[in-house]
Amino acid sequence: MKNVVKKLIKADKNYKIHFKLYIMFKEAILFLVYEVFNFGVGWVFGILSVQLVMTFFEEKGMMNLWGLWSNKVVVEESTLSTIEWLTSVIIGYLVMTLINNLITKVKSNFNI
Repeated sequence: MKNVVKKLIKADKNYKIHFKLYIMFKEAILFLVYEVFNFGVGWVFGILSVQLVMTFFEEKGMMNLWGLWSNKVVVEESTLSTIEWLTSVIIGYLVMTLINNLITKVKSNFNI
């Protein structure tokens, strides 16, 4: 009888360990999914912001006669790349922050 009780206690301890590992693994996977989603959406909006810049600005060159034949604001190549980089960083960061707040609210509503 004592052996049966010892085996049940041992099985119960293993169950608790496996359950804790399962919960830790589940939390780690959810964290990775949320972060990949967050950074992915931020990256996509950062790339789209470059297209937004290109609708208003143009690089000086032979195609627009160095600014004489253009309907857009014409800037140097280095200035254009700086503007693209800044808008990409700012818009990407704002979207990542919004998505992070949204994920936090969803997690708190569903008790995840």
